[in-house]
Amino acid sequence: MATRVTVANNAKQSQRALLLIPEFTVTDPAAPSSIQSLVFKAARSKLKLKKPSRVFIKQTGLELVSDEDWQKNIKNDVLLLISSGEDYVGAGKGLIVHGKCIFMSTFEHIYPCVQQNIIASNFVQKISIPIVLSKSSHLMLPSSHLP
Repeated sequence: MATRVTVANNAKQSQRALLLIPEFTVTDPAAPSSIQSLVFKAARSKLKLKKPSRVFIKQTGLELVSDEDWQKNIKNDVLLLISSGEDYVGAGKGLIVHGKCIFMSTFEHIYPCVQQNIIASNFVQKISIPIVLSKSSHLMLPSSHLP
């Protein structure tokens, strides 16, 4: 069965097109009939990108480079951002801790598997303090842990 993905222009993400990838398409990006070549062909014809060269997963910011990346991430309803060489254009927000920016990057890229309003247990293990996400996707730390 074919896999349904959406391709979008990384620089202008409102510009989108649907792409059906046949079931037995090769995932190796070096192969001439790979998923990557189908994505680039769709980007040239439907998104009018002249030289598509990079593919990112919208939800995580992950760039699809290797065969393994393509195998793990191509599934129904994924949104692929196609770039002509520019870096991933994500939400562009830093994480805020009580009004202080602790690092600049998109939340999805840093910690893609955390949903809103849950304790980020894997993140807690790395820094040994309780972390909770607010409804506005801000990282909340107890005030005792602020500099």
